[in-house]
Amino acid sequence: DGGMDAKLCCSILSESLLGTLGDQNLTCQQIIFQQDTEIKHTPEPTTAWFKEHKITVSMLPWAPNSPDMNILKNILDHMGCKLNCLTILSSYYLARA
Repeated sequence: DGGMDAKLCCSILSESLLGTLGDQNLTCQQIIFQQDTEIKHTPEPTTAWFKEHKITVSMLPWAPNSPDMNILKNILDHMGCKLNCLTILSSYYLARA
């Protein structure tokens, strides 16, 4: 279906998380990784990946895809709605000019 599964989740963690830690001169043992309760975060391949890299994981009580987990996405969605309204108004007035 093209969605994320445990294998893709582990791949993203390997590339993005480990890359970011390297950029910030941090080790896996220096962080606590927080995530929501999305099902793809909890299967054996994902939990094994965290154990292998000795990363402490804190499961947050938020539901999967909670807006609390991605405040920036919430803000961008809100701004997008506002911009779409302006675009419609601009097109409306432009057609009548």
